[in-house]
Amino acid sequence: MAFDYETLKSAGIGLATAGSVALNGWLAFGRYWVKTRASNANDIQQIDMLDRQEKNIERLEVDNQKLRDENRECWLTIADLKGRLQVIEATMKHMERQNEELKQQVADLTAACMNLNRENVRSKQEIPR
Repeated sequence: MAFDYETLKSAGIGLATAGSVALNGWLAFGRYWVKTRASNANDIQQIDMLDRQEKNIERLEVDNQKLRDENRECWLTIADLKGRLQVIEATMKHMERQNEELKQQVADLTAACMNLNRENVRSKQEIPR
């Protein structure tokens, strides 16, 4: 087995080059694998975030619908109370008019009663002839 120096040198350089290429390939594969793993983890995080956002949107839509229903009920109550208030106001105006009329009648009756009392007092004070 006689190898001359040039052959050994060429073989050594070839092996070193092959080792360097293999090491660079392994490092490149490692970087690719780490990048893919990080990308997958990032994708999973984004999917989880989107799932949470969809659940939040669904919950907010339900809450929004509840609030709309409550708002609708409040407006119905307000409309009902407004109608009742109008009836009460109309009744109050009517009662105020009646009260004014009754005050006038009391004043007239009081005046008539006082006039009758005066006439009674005058008729009693007259001396019979």
